[in-house]
Formats: sequence, structure tokens, C-alpha cells
Amino acid sequence: MIRLSRILLLLSIATLLALQPVFAQDDMAPWPTEEWTTSTSEAQGIDSQTLVDMLQFLQDEESNFHSILLVRNGYLVLEVYRPPYDVDENHVQFSATKSIVSILTGIAIDEGLIAGVEQPLIELFPDLAFDEIDDDRATITGEDFVSMRGGLSWSGVNPQQILENPVDEPAGTVFEYNQTQPRLMSYAVESTSGMDTLEFGREMLFGPLGIAMEDNDWDIVGTGARDGGTGISLTSQEMAKIGYLFLNDGVWEGQQIVSADWVEASTTAHVAGIEGIGLQPSPIPIDGYGYFWWVNAEAGYYMAWGIGSQLIVVFPEKNIVLVTTSNPSRPNRSLNDAIEEYIVPLAVSDDALPENPDAVGELEALIEAFATEEE
Repeated sequence: MIRLSRILLLLSIATLLALQPVFAQDDMAPWPTEEWTTSTSEAQGIDSQTLVDMLQFLQDEESNFHSILLVRNGYLVLEVYRPPYDVDENHVQFSATKSIVSILTGIAIDEGLIAGVEQPLIELFPDLAFDEIDDDRATITGEDFVSMRGGLSWSGVNPQQILENPVDEPAGTVFEYNQTQPRLMSYAVESTSGMDTLEFGREMLFGPLGIAMEDNDWDIVGTGARDGGTGISLTSQEMAKIGYLFLNDGVWEGQQIVSADWVEASTTAHVAGIEGIGLQPSPIPIDGYGYFWWVNAEAGYYMAWGIGSQLIVVFPEKNIVLVTTSNPSRPNRSLNDAIEEYIVPLAVSDDALPENPDAVGELEALIEAFATEEE
């Protein structure tokens, strides 16, 4: 009987190993909770000459980006800053904040604080009193809001005002990008957890990832809650941690921070055929919207996007996370063009490439040049 148990155990282990992803954890970098591990791009299957060409293009175009980071297999293979930004400098995320609110919403669901995305939003605010709630309003769900299809006019800075807005369209039918829907979901996390949304995030998300969030790292709005539509500030390396968490299906150092189901749902297009939001062209092509995440299913990436190219772009099949920050008040088409031309089609190898010291030297020189030139 013991012998049979051992055989079954060995078969189970063999099955699990066969199901492992292409990049086994032994081949991956240490978890970057304390710091990122750096590597040459060749060691991670990327030709550094491509990165040289990209940075040369950006230099020639006099691009005004603030930072560019590229992570592959968990290794930081490219890190470029322009003064006054550097590795320790926070950068306002603008609407990339929405994607982080999505993660916190998923954690609240995992913890049983919210029953699920199908729970009516009205139920998440039991302390509010409404004079009259019609059926159209009473059936609006969390999923309607996290996919930007809430159907309500968008105004107000507190849950009462937001939920009492006129119903413009049946919930779940029309995509309308705005600030009030993620704002309400931040309120929902606060209401159901009994904690400030930032404090909830510190305990359940930021802390485990080694992200030290100060009180002034997330703006407050309305009744004193954190603004779900904008206002989080992170360093570029911290942005990369958010992307790396999703690249690993919500797992960090063996701990399931947010469920893999939520990661998949958030990065699956629930709204298709989107080319932009009317406020500005998208930085790189998109074809859908998930749960506060932008999606390009055909090209194989999804992203958190803040105005002015504050980007966390995840390429699951290439095992890549790209981060960029830039000046939101100045158009930066050159950065977007560089991403589309050099990163989206980037060829990667499962094996290390031969080292290319000449290209690495050029890359280091370009990085140094950007570090000494203000935008």
C-alpha cells in the first residue's frame, strides 16, 4: 500500500512538472520584493541592439519621456530615467490608478467582503439612505462599473451622489469611460472592509509587494476616501511590481495576493472594438477593455494606462513587463511610436543569446546620456 502511494505521488509530481510554464521558477530572478535583479538583455533572450535602436530613435526624436523599464523573466534588463526623475522618484499614475483599484476590488471579492462582480452596488453601501431607487438603478452591478458600463451620468464625489445620478443607458450595454465608476469602487472597498482604501491596499497588496505607500501617495476626494479614478503615485520600479504580479497570475513569493481568476477576468475584453476613449489616442493599439485594464488580445498584451503614457504593459506570452512614465501635459507620440515599433514586435528567445558587448556599451552610453539631459 505504501509502495502504491509512493508511485501515485511520483506520478502526481511528474504531472505537475509537465504543466509548469516555459519559464520555470528556478530560471527566474529572485522575487523583487526588496529590489529588482538586473541582467543583460541577451541573458534573457533579447537582442540588446533592438533596445539600442529604440533609445537612439527616442534621442533623435527628442522624446520627453521620464522613464522606461523593461523586465523579462523577472530580471530588469533596461532602466532609463530623465532628470529630475530617478529610481527613487514617485510619479503620478493618473488613470493607471484605476487598474490598481481593480486589483483591490478583486482582493475584496477574494476575502468575501464583496460577494462578487454580480452583486448590486446598492448593497455595498448599507448605511446610505436613498429616497427612491428604481429597478434600473437597483440592479447595477460591480461588473457594470469595473467594465465602464454603469449606465449612469457621471458626476459627484461621494457614493450617494454617484448612485443617484440619472440613468442614461441600461447597465452593461454602453461603454463610457469616466472617473466616477472607479471612484465608486474605491468607496466600495472602503465600505466593505471598514478600512481606508489605502490602508486596505497596504495590508493586502502594497505591503506584500514591498511597496511603501505613504499617506500622500494617493489623493483624497469627496468624503475623505481615496480617489479611485486617479491620484496614486508610484516609482517606476513599483509600477513594474504591479505588472509582474499580474504576469504571475496574482502570485507573489508563493502567496496568492489576488486570485488568478480575477487576473484573467480583469485582462479579458468585456468590451470589444475600442480604439480610444475620446480624450486622446491610445498610446499603443487596443481592441478591448477588461476590468479597468486595457486589452489588445490579438497582439497579446494588456495595460494600465494613465494620460501622458503612464503605462504598465504586460506581455504574458513573452514574459515581459514594460513600464513608461512621461509628461502628461506634453504630447509624447515618439514614445508611443517607439513602443509600437520596437517593443510590441520584440523577438524573444527561450534561451540566452550570445553576449553582445558592443551593443551593451552603446546601450549604457545612451542610458547615461538620458540621465544627464532634462526633458
